[in-house]
Amino acid sequence: MKKYKCPYCGKRTFSVWRKLITGGMASKGRACPECGRHAVHGMKANIFRIVIMAAVLVFIMINYFSSSPDMYLCMGVFAGSLILCHIICALFFGLEENNRKDVR
Repeated sequence: MKKYKCPYCGKRTFSVWRKLITGGMASKGRACPECGRHAVHGMKANIFRIVIMAAVLVFIMINYFSSSPDMYLCMGVFAGSLILCHIICALFFGLEENNRKDVR
């Protein structure tokens, strides 16, 4: 199983699952099993999420104002984009140091 590098100690201690449930820069993040410090998804991952969710919002607004809106389609696109964003962030973006002052 592939391990990902901790931004603090540099050791490969984060599994795919641990990296998948790591939050963004405003969250507490996940602690490294080796050094105990909390890592989060960085600014690039947050920008990616913002772009995808803005596109989903535009899709939902277009669908809402159309002649026959389909709310189930909108809910499916929204839920699918959330899941897909988490998976893509876990697989393609690196972890960064936590910027919160209350978490060490």
